[in-house]
Amino acid sequence: MAKEKEELVAFATCNNYYGYWFLRNCVVHKDYRGKGIQKKLTKSRLDFLKDLNAKEVQVCVDPKNVYSLENILKSGFEIKGKKFIEGKEHLKLKKKL
Repeated sequence: MAKEKEELVAFATCNNYYGYWFLRNCVVHKDYRGKGIQKKLTKSRLDFLKDLNAKEVQVCVDPKNVYSLENILKSGFEIKGKKFIEGKEHLKLKKKL
């Protein structure tokens, strides 16, 4: 979660599904994009998962979402395949922790 003057401007989640860790939503208010908030929230979630002794984390990204895809790739994730979510193609990425 990221706040500016007590206003929520971004949030991000992760979850464990049958022993597999996933980065889930990362939403940044449009007025606050381009300020590195998504990058900080991604690092924060990865640090959290390392503290839990997670060995690997996965994420799915819409390839049209170039900013999120770029952020995830710069965070050390590798593209491992494709997956369809609600009828839309997404890239499946993984990172060893």
